[in-house]
Amino acid sequence: MNQTIAISYKQRKLEGIFYRSNTSGSRGCIFYFHGGGLVFGSSRDLPAPYRNLFQQAGFDLLSLAYPLAPETSLCDILDASRTWVEHIAAHPELCGYDTMPPYALFGRSAGAFLALNIAHRIRASKKEGIRMPFCVLSFYGYHTFLLPEFSRPAAAYTRLPAVPEAVVNRLIQSEAVTEGDLQTRYSIYIYARQQGTWTRFLGTPEEITSSCLSEEDLKELPPCFFTASSADQDVPFRESKYMAAHVPGSIFKPVYYLEHDFDRDTSRKEGMQVYRDALVWMDPLFPMSIPRPF
Repeated sequence: MNQTIAISYKQRKLEGIFYRSNTSGSRGCIFYFHGGGLVFGSSRDLPAPYRNLFQQAGFDLLSLAYPLAPETSLCDILDASRTWVEHIAAHPELCGYDTMPPYALFGRSAGAFLALNIAHRIRASKKEGIRMPFCVLSFYGYHTFLLPEFSRPAAAYTRLPAVPEAVVNRLIQSEAVTEGDLQTRYSIYIYARQQGTWTRFLGTPEEITSSCLSEEDLKELPPCFFTASSADQDVPFRESKYMAAHVPGSIFKPVYYLEHDFDRDTSRKEGMQVYRDALVWMDPLFPMSIPRPF
């Protein structure tokens, strides 16, 4: 049974969908953050076959909505995302827990950036009663915006029909947005990557720089599972390799010659295999199943 969970953040309502595991107990909770360049996407975008794999393995999954840019700055996006995790950890009864079970952070693309950043911020804050995640799953993510590919026109997008600036201006709302469907908001991302101005939609240069993780920050993260495709035209393949080399206890599972979000097509064996590999890797980190109180 699925359940909608809502929290308040700066007088806004953020909603998440809680998917219970298919087992009598829970091995842990996975907080999922969707991708979309931080300007589009939906908390409902994780395909059901992948959700089912987690649920069958005894994991609950909480798929989270967060405010999107440019209506919301990167600093507030990060703060709202961390608030989600800390609020559930402080109020586990919202998910039917007596106490908060072990948890993981999982993100795809921009969602992976959020997951890695949240793990870092939770560790740095040392907030009483908030435990560190047991691990992070980073699917074709990144730890910094200070990559040359992010500040120049991207070939994969300049080959597409040009998106007029006037169209983008009409799409930007006057109030915060937490869901951005592909048919509309994707044009903002295309425009930003065509112009090489993506980070300008996210915040000030100071905000961008302060949100990036350093090599030392990576060394203090919990173990991570990294995956990316060698033919990724959105995020450099070397990013996941670099992070895996610097985060202790991590693993990198590459796929080859596929697009950025290679797991979008659930009929492809590569995507399903990576999720199975992630579960095998997670297995010793979550050794016990906790009976449910209901």
